Amino acid sequence: MKKLLIPLIVVLIWGCNSSQITQASKQNIRPGVPSAPAYRQYSIEILRKSAQLAQIDSVIVRDGQTCYNVGFSLVKSGSSMQLQKMDSEGTYLIEASMRKEQIASERSCDSSEEKVILYLTENGKAKTFEVDSFKIEDINRR
Repeated sequence: MKKLLIPLIVVLIWGCNSSQITQASKQNIRPGVPSAPAYRQYSIEILRKSAQLAQIDSVIVRDGQTCYNVGFSLVKSGSSMQLQKMDSEGTYLIEASMRKEQIASERSCDSSEEKVILYLTENGKAKTFEVDSFKIEDINRR
């Protein structure tokens, strides 16, 4: 009986997670205009397994000894319309740019580890996702 109970509990706990990060990339973008400065953009893909309402409150980027509160865009896979909330199952893409116009505030941090922290409210409960492993891409724009 115990042999059946343990795998069942593991499956139930794993199945209860309604949001899961499937992919994260750090893009080093060089604009095609020589006078425009290069910048970084973080792209995070989230798989939603439930239709519970979820809203991203803020995105914090830790870089060196500085934390940046950055603006972000949220779109559902297959759509070009920006969203305010995640309200259905599917794959969502969050893009947070480190351009000067997108940085809302900055402050000093304790850690020097590079990571992106997503703060969201899901079904009335606060959740935090920390991403510290990225696929690095270099993009040259024309």
